[in-house]
Amino acid sequence: MKVAAVLGSPISHSLSPAIYSFLAHKFGLTDFTYEAHDVNPSNLHGQIAQLSRTAGFVGLNITSPHKQTILSELDAVSPEALAMGAVNVVHSDENHLLGYNTDVRGILRTLAEFEPPLREDAAYIWGAGGAARAVAYALGHLNSPQVFIANRTLPAAQSLAKDLGQIFPRTHYQAVLPNTPAPVDPLAILVNATSVGMSGTQQINDPHFFHAMKDLRYAPRCLAFDLIYTPQQTPFLVLAQSLGLTRVGGLPMLVEQALATWEIWFKDLRPLQNLKSELLDHLRERLLGRDILTGKPLFLTGFMGSGKSVIASILAKKIGFTAIDTDSLIEERAQLSVSQIFEIHGEAHFRELERQVVLEVTQQRDVVVSLGGGALMTTE
Repeated sequence: MKVAAVLGSPISHSLSPAIYSFLAHKFGLTDFTYEAHDVNPSNLHGQIAQLSRTAGFVGLNITSPHKQTILSELDAVSPEALAMGAVNVVHSDENHLLGYNTDVRGILRTLAEFEPPLREDAAYIWGAGGAARAVAYALGHLNSPQVFIANRTLPAAQSLAKDLGQIFPRTHYQAVLPNTPAPVDPLAILVNATSVGMSGTQQINDPHFFHAMKDLRYAPRCLAFDLIYTPQQTPFLVLAQSLGLTRVGGLPMLVEQALATWEIWFKDLRPLQNLKSELLDHLRERLLGRDILTGKPLFLTGFMGSGKSVIASILAKKIGFTAIDTDSLIEERAQLSVSQIFEIHGEAHFRELERQVVLEVTQQRDVVVSLGGGALMTTE
C-alpha cells in the first residue's frame, strides 16, 4: 500500500485527489491511496507525525495555510523551496521528510509551451505574495531583463524586488503600484499572481485592478498568464483577449506541478508527456462538473412555478450543458400551449406527449432537463 495526502484548510476545493487518483490509475497503482485532510495549524505537527507512521507513506501536498509552517517539520529542504520560503510537496524517503517547491517548475514548464521573448523584453507581475515570488524567480531564471512587480502595498513589492534582485542580479526588479503603467516598451509577459478573479473571492468583480493593461505596450506574441485555474475565464484573461494577447490560465501550471510531484514521489514511474493533455482534459471535465454527471442528463423536478426552468438555464451555462424544458418542447411540437392541450385533448393525451419527450431526452448527453410539475406521476 502506498499512501499520500494533501493538507490544508480549507481543503474541500482541492483538485489534488482527482489528479493523483488519475495518475495512479494510469500507472496501474491499485494499492495507492490519496486523501484530503482539513488540518488546523495547531494540529499540523500531530497530523504529519501520524501520517509518517503509516505503512507505505509516500508524501504530501501542502497548501494554504501550511506552506511556511511546514518547514519546521522537515529534515531537509530543496534550494528552490528555501528561496521561496515555502514548501508545497513533501517526500518521505527512508524515514526522512524532504521538502520541495514545485511552483517554479510548474511556471517554467508552462512558459516553455509558449516561448515568449523574455530575453529581449520585460515582464509585468501583479501581486507580491508567494505566487508572485515564484513567478519572479522563474523570470529571473529565464534572464528576463526587467520585471515590474505591481502590488497595492508597495513595501511588499519593494521587499520582493530586493530579495529576487540579490538572487538574479542580471534581472532588474522594480516595484510599482497596480495602476502605474510600466515605463518600458514593450512587454513580453503579463502575470496575474493575485487572487483577483478567483472563484469564491470578494475581489472577483474588481473592475479596476488590471486597468493598467490598457496603457501598456506589448511585444509580438506577448503572453498573459493567470495563475488562477477556476474560473477558466478570469477578468484578467478576458481583458487580455480584448487586447489581442496570447492567453493561458492556471490549469496547465497545476498539471505541470502535479507531474513534477509524481516524479519526486515515484522516480521510477516518471509521467510521460502525453499524460499532460489527458490530465488537462480530465480536470477541465471535473471543473465543469461532468465527472459527477458522466455526461448523463440531469433532471430538475418540483412543483409548478418553483423555478426549475430558470435554474436549468443557469446551471447548464455553468457546467457547459444544454438546457431543455420539457413543457416548452411539448408546446413547440404540438403548436399549442400546455393549457390548450389540456383543454382540447385532455390530460391523458398531454401525459403521453410528456412521456415520449422524457423518454427521448433520457437518451441525450450533456443536458439539464426541467421537467413539468406532474412528470413524475408517470410510473415509467
